[in-house]
Amino acid sequence: MDPEERDLRIQTVCLLIISAVAIGVALFLLHAVMIPFVLAIFSALVLSPLIAFQRRYLRLPHSVAILTTFIIGFVALSLLGGLVSLSLRQLSANAGAYQQQINQLLDRIMMMAEGYGVDPLTLFNTMVGLPVRRVSGILANLTKGLFDILSQGLLVMLFLFFLLLGDAQTTGLRPGGLGEI
Repeated sequence: MDPEERDLRIQTVCLLIISAVAIGVALFLLHAVMIPFVLAIFSALVLSPLIAFQRRYLRLPHSVAILTTFIIGFVALSLLGGLVSLSLRQLSANAGAYQQQINQLLDRIMMMAEGYGVDPLTLFNTMVGLPVRRVSGILANLTKGLFDILSQGLLVMLFLFFLLLGDAQTTGLRPGGLGEI
Protein backbone atom coordinates (compact mmCIF):
# COMPACT_ATOMS: atom_id res chain seq x y z
CA MET A 1 0.00 0.00 0.00
CA ASP A 2 1.50 3.30 -0.99
CA PRO A 3 1.69 6.17 1.55
CA GLU A 4 -0.91 8.28 -0.24
CA GLU A 5 -3.53 5.52 -0.09
CA ARG A 6 -2.66 4.81 3.54
CA ASP A 7 -3.10 8.49 4.45
CA LEU A 8 -6.43 8.56 2.63
CA ARG A 9 -7.67 5.54 4.61
CA ILE A 10 -6.55 7.08 7.91
CA GLN A 11 -8.31 10.31 6.96
CA THR A 12 -11.51 8.41 6.08
CA VAL A 13 -11.49 6.47 9.37
CA CYS A 14 -10.88 9.68 11.36
CA LEU A 15 -13.75 11.42 9.58
CA LEU A 16 -16.06 8.47 10.30
CA ILE A 17 -15.14 8.56 14.00
CA ILE A 18 -15.65 12.33 14.21
CA SER A 19 -19.00 12.01 12.39
CA ALA A 20 -20.17 9.21 14.70
CA VAL A 21 -19.25 11.24 17.79
CA ALA A 22 -20.94 14.37 16.39
CA ILE A 23 -24.12 12.44 15.57
CA GLY A 24 -24.12 10.85 19.02
CA VAL A 25 -23.73 14.22 20.75
CA ALA A 26 -26.43 15.77 18.56
CA LEU A 27 -28.86 12.93 19.32
CA PHE A 28 -28.12 13.20 23.03
CA LEU A 29 -28.68 16.95 23.08
CA LEU A 30 -31.79 16.78 20.88
CA HIS A 31 -33.50 13.80 22.54
CA ALA A 32 -36.29 16.03 23.84
CA VAL A 33 -37.21 16.89 20.26
CA MET A 34 -36.20 13.69 18.50
CA ILE A 35 -38.48 11.38 20.48
CA PRO A 36 -41.65 13.34 19.62
CA PHE A 37 -40.43 13.66 16.03
CA VAL A 38 -39.98 9.90 15.66
CA LEU A 39 -43.41 9.35 17.24
CA ALA A 40 -44.87 11.84 14.75
CA ILE A 41 -43.28 9.97 11.84
CA PHE A 42 -44.74 6.71 13.14
CA SER A 43 -48.15 8.36 13.60
CA ALA A 44 -48.02 9.79 10.08
CA LEU A 45 -47.37 6.33 8.71
CA VAL A 46 -50.28 4.92 10.73
CA LEU A 47 -52.69 7.71 9.76
CA SER A 48 -51.81 7.81 6.05
CA PRO A 49 -54.24 4.98 5.16
CA LEU A 50 -57.08 6.80 6.95
CA ILE A 51 -56.34 9.96 4.98
CA ALA A 52 -56.04 7.96 1.74
CA PHE A 53 -59.42 6.32 2.49
CA GLN A 54 -61.04 9.72 2.96
CA ARG A 55 -59.50 11.02 -0.25
CA ARG A 56 -60.33 7.98 -2.36
CA TYR A 57 -63.78 6.89 -1.16
CA LEU A 58 -65.19 10.07 0.37
CA ARG A 59 -63.61 12.27 -2.31
CA LEU A 60 -62.38 14.79 0.23
CA PRO A 61 -59.52 17.16 -0.57
CA HIS A 62 -56.23 16.34 1.14
CA SER A 63 -56.39 19.28 3.56
CA VAL A 64 -59.97 18.42 4.60
CA ALA A 65 -59.00 14.76 5.10
CA ILE A 66 -56.14 15.86 7.36
CA LEU A 67 -58.45 18.19 9.26
CA THR A 68 -61.08 15.49 9.85
CA THR A 69 -58.37 13.06 10.96
CA PHE A 70 -57.09 15.63 13.45
CA ILE A 71 -60.60 16.34 14.72
CA ILE A 72 -61.22 12.61 15.26
CA GLY A 73 -57.87 12.28 17.01
CA PHE A 74 -58.46 15.36 19.14
CA VAL A 75 -61.88 14.10 20.23
CA ALA A 76 -60.43 10.69 21.10
CA LEU A 77 -57.56 12.23 23.08
CA SER A 78 -59.95 14.65 24.81
CA LEU A 79 -62.19 11.78 25.91
CA LEU A 80 -59.16 9.89 27.20
CA GLY A 81 -57.91 13.01 28.99
CA GLY A 82 -61.34 13.54 30.56
CA LEU A 83 -61.37 9.96 31.79
CA VAL A 84 -57.92 10.35 33.35
CA SER A 85 -58.92 13.69 34.89
CA LEU A 86 -62.03 12.15 36.42
CA SER A 87 -59.97 9.29 37.83
CA LEU A 88 -57.47 11.73 39.35
CA ARG A 89 -60.26 13.76 40.96
CA GLN A 90 -61.75 10.62 42.50
CA LEU A 91 -58.32 9.52 43.69
CA SER A 92 -57.61 12.88 45.31
CA ALA A 93 -61.09 12.98 46.88
CA ASN A 94 -60.40 9.61 48.53
CA ALA A 95 -56.77 10.38 49.41
CA GLY A 96 -57.46 10.16 53.15
CA ALA A 97 -58.94 6.67 52.86
CA TYR A 98 -56.02 5.53 50.70
CA GLN A 99 -53.54 7.00 53.18
CA GLN A 100 -55.26 5.15 56.03
CA GLN A 101 -55.15 1.84 54.10
CA ILE A 102 -51.46 2.33 53.29
CA ASN A 103 -50.69 3.04 56.94
CA GLN A 104 -52.60 -0.08 58.04
CA LEU A 105 -50.74 -2.17 55.47
CA LEU A 106 -47.39 -0.82 56.66
CA ASP A 107 -48.32 -1.53 60.28
CA ARG A 108 -49.16 -5.14 59.38
CA ILE A 109 -45.85 -5.49 57.57
CA MET A 110 -44.03 -4.18 60.65
CA MET A 111 -45.84 -6.70 62.89
CA MET A 112 -45.08 -9.55 60.50
CA ALA A 113 -41.41 -8.51 60.33
CA GLU A 114 -41.23 -8.48 64.13
CA GLY A 115 -42.53 -12.04 64.10
CA TYR A 116 -39.68 -13.05 61.80
CA GLY A 117 -37.08 -11.45 64.04
CA VAL A 118 -36.49 -8.26 62.05
CA ASP A 119 -35.96 -5.12 64.12
CA PRO A 120 -39.08 -2.94 63.55
CA LEU A 121 -37.11 0.29 64.07
CA THR A 122 -34.65 -0.59 61.29
CA LEU A 123 -37.49 -1.57 58.99
CA PHE A 124 -39.39 1.63 59.79
CA ASN A 125 -36.34 3.80 59.05
CA THR A 126 -35.96 2.03 55.71
CA MET A 127 -39.64 2.49 54.84
CA VAL A 128 -39.69 6.20 55.71
CA GLY A 129 -37.83 6.93 52.49
CA LEU A 130 -40.48 5.24 50.36
CA PRO A 131 -42.83 7.58 48.47
CA VAL A 132 -45.72 5.30 49.45
CA ARG A 133 -45.95 6.97 52.85
CA ARG A 134 -47.80 9.96 51.43
CA VAL A 135 -50.63 9.74 48.92
CA SER A 136 -50.20 13.44 48.18
CA GLY A 137 -46.66 12.77 46.94
CA ILE A 138 -47.97 10.08 44.65
CA LEU A 139 -50.65 12.44 43.31
CA ALA A 140 -48.08 15.19 42.72
CA ASN A 141 -45.79 12.82 40.80
CA LEU A 142 -48.73 11.48 38.81
CA THR A 143 -49.90 14.97 37.90
CA LYS A 144 -46.39 15.98 36.82
CA GLY A 145 -46.16 12.88 34.66
CA LEU A 146 -49.51 13.60 33.03
CA PHE A 147 -48.50 17.17 32.21
CA ASP A 148 -45.25 15.89 30.71
CA ILE A 149 -47.20 13.46 28.55
CA LEU A 150 -49.58 16.24 27.50
CA SER A 151 -46.76 18.59 26.48
CA GLN A 152 -44.98 15.83 24.57
CA GLY A 153 -48.28 14.90 22.92
CA LEU A 154 -48.80 18.47 21.73
CA LEU A 155 -45.31 18.51 20.26
CA VAL A 156 -46.01 15.20 18.49
CA MET A 157 -49.27 16.61 17.11
CA LEU A 158 -47.47 19.70 15.81
CA PHE A 159 -44.84 17.60 14.05
CA LEU A 160 -47.52 15.25 12.76
CA PHE A 161 -49.53 18.14 11.34
CA PHE A 162 -46.60 19.40 9.31
CA LEU A 163 -45.57 15.91 8.21
CA LEU A 164 -49.05 15.19 6.88
CA LEU A 165 -49.37 18.57 5.22
CA GLY A 166 -46.07 18.09 3.47
CA ASP A 167 -47.22 14.90 1.76
CA ALA A 168 -45.78 14.70 -1.78
CA GLN A 169 -49.06 13.41 -3.24
CA THR A 170 -50.62 16.89 -3.12
CA THR A 171 -47.72 18.69 -4.81
CA GLY A 172 -48.17 16.96 -8.15
CA LEU A 173 -44.52 15.95 -8.26
CA ARG A 174 -43.52 12.66 -9.74
CA PRO A 175 -43.24 9.77 -7.29
CA GLY A 176 -39.89 8.42 -6.23
CA GLY A 177 -36.73 9.82 -4.75
CA LEU A 178 -36.59 12.94 -6.92
CA GLY A 179 -40.22 13.78 -6.17
CA GLU A 180 -39.53 13.63 -2.44
CA ILE A 181 -36.61 16.04 -2.76
